[in-house]
Amino acid sequence: DWSSDVCSSDLDEADLPFTHSYRIGASTLTLIPGDLTRSAAEVYVSSDDDTLAMGGGVSRALLRASGDLLRSEADRAIAVERPSVGDVVVTAAPGLEARFIYHAVTLRNIRGRRQPVLIDGSIGAVVRRCVHRVFDLADSMRVRSIAMPVIAAGSARDRKSTRLNSSHLVISYAVF
Repeated sequence: DWSSDVCSSDLDEADLPFTHSYRIGASTLTLIPGDLTRSAAEVYVSSDDDTLAMGGGVSRALLRASGDLLRSEADRAIAVERPSVGDVVVTAAPGLEARFIYHAVTLRNIRGRRQPVLIDGSIGAVVRRCVHRVFDLADSMRVRSIAMPVIAAGSARDRKSTRLNSSHLVISYAVF
């Protein structure tokens, strides 16, 4: 059952290109344009490379918003095991309103250059794998809200996503 209505926002709706909510069973999917680093969600999702360099886009914005506190969390996480493209690495979110950061690995860092890696011949398969992993983690960690940007709209560019790259999703759902 998908129903849509404009949801409230602390921003002037005249300034927003869209803000909509959709009910899907016991869950709500809300599309909100704006700054993900100021979301009230429990989890912020960011795409990054396999070294969690946080060198661009949302990942860089989260690093800056944390006052660079996120750097030590990322370094600690990859010291255990370097992730592969399609993996999602979980860290704490020091200095941010969220409890966790889910770092969706969509790029490989090869000698300091961030390079897209295709799965089954497409970046879309990488994004699907990351998104499925995000929801699996959220379910196992009993997370109730996620703020997720359009993934692969930056360095891993999915041409279909580029016009949406200033938007993010806030997903609230029931955990059973």
